[in-house]
Amino acid sequence: MTKTITRIIDDTLSQIRKHGLKESSVTDYQKSLFQPILKYFIQKGCECYDRGLLEEFLSDHDARRKNGEISHSYFSRFQKAAHLLISTAETGQTDFSMRSKTGAYFPTAEHLALINKILDSAGYKGTARRDLLSPMKHFFCYIEGSGIDAGQITDRDILLFFNEASIINRSSMGRVLRALKLITSYLKENSICSLDLDYSMMGVKRGRDRCIAPYSPDEVNSVLSVIDRSSEIGARDYAIILLALGTGLRGCDIANLRKDEIDWHGCSVSIIQKKTGNSLQLPLGGEIMNAIADYILKFRPESAEPYVFLTTDRPTRMLNRCALYKRLGKYKSLAGVAPRERQGFHSLRRAFATGLSASGVDISTISSLMGHRGIDEDRPYLSYNDGQMAFVAMGCSSVPFSGKYYSDCNSAQMCTGGGRNDVL
Repeated sequence: MTKTITRIIDDTLSQIRKHGLKESSVTDYQKSLFQPILKYFIQKGCECYDRGLLEEFLSDHDARRKNGEISHSYFSRFQKAAHLLISTAETGQTDFSMRSKTGAYFPTAEHLALINKILDSAGYKGTARRDLLSPMKHFFCYIEGSGIDAGQITDRDILLFFNEASIINRSSMGRVLRALKLITSYLKENSICSLDLDYSMMGVKRGRDRCIAPYSPDEVNSVLSVIDRSSEIGARDYAIILLALGTGLRGCDIANLRKDEIDWHGCSVSIIQKKTGNSLQLPLGGEIMNAIADYILKFRPESAEPYVFLTTDRPTRMLNRCALYKRLGKYKSLAGVAPRERQGFHSLRRAFATGLSASGVDISTISSLMGHRGIDEDRPYLSYNDGQMAFVAMGCSSVPFSGKYYSDCNSAQMCTGGGRNDVL
């Protein structure tokens, strides 16, 4: 007997859980991928699994992709979801072996071990490590295709790869360059091959840097004032926004925050950053701790989940990071906060850093509190402060001018310049 598409989806979700994916990923599959497929079947008047209809769904969405209605990556996810459903329906087992056709690089075991040594020596962990894996694998697959190994790499090979990568990975050349710098530095330091050029000074041409404004104190107060703290959702969201603003934690780290990571006696929070894999300990103010305690003691659902912030729908689970952005967007709208380009939940982190800078906290301390590896990573988070800029501005009253050129007179002697047109 043919199973319904609903049953196939449920069986596939069960297999995804058994495969070890996080509940947030399972929810993403269900809501972002399987629900649109189910809706399509319902619209076509079909309740049972039909491979032909599933392929028709993919064909329709491929047309949408070509028209620019959906992104290529979203369409690729639909392809993966369809593959999972087909394998479940036709074999009884969900096949997780499908890989994206683009960006799949498989160097030899020797080169893969070398990649891991390079990343280990540089201290890369978590998301930052994963971001560099792909361009590094790409590079070693490239040299393997040229018939050489790591000991035979020359400057010419590096430059030829960089040219190829600029065509294939045009939008992520910054990441490619970081990978190449790590590779070449490691190869030189360990005398694995002979390279003459210094790649540490190499840079990628970048567009104009945009200064993304943080939330102002007035905007933050307006947002907090419209939250209904007497409800489960409101108490949770109020605590989340205060925590983000008062610690600068990333949205992913707040969503993954566990109860045992809060030291109530020491007034601090200790986490392993999801992006970097590095540990971070931050102080918690009384207002933040009271808001979190209020949510946990009065509103948080009873659950075996270790995470502090949970969904309100049942069964409860860890809050999805994307939900943080949506909830903040809702409160901004209610508070009448005007939307600005690229200003989302992450701008609370930017507001945290900018506030510290405006208060006179030195850049190294800010970098440490942000969990950054170096102060260069703080630049995007520190907005320009008119007061501080004015403070360093210099007047010209003590600079001697004479006519159109600097005077040769004694520096102690004040010279009076001519009119406006006489001074360069």
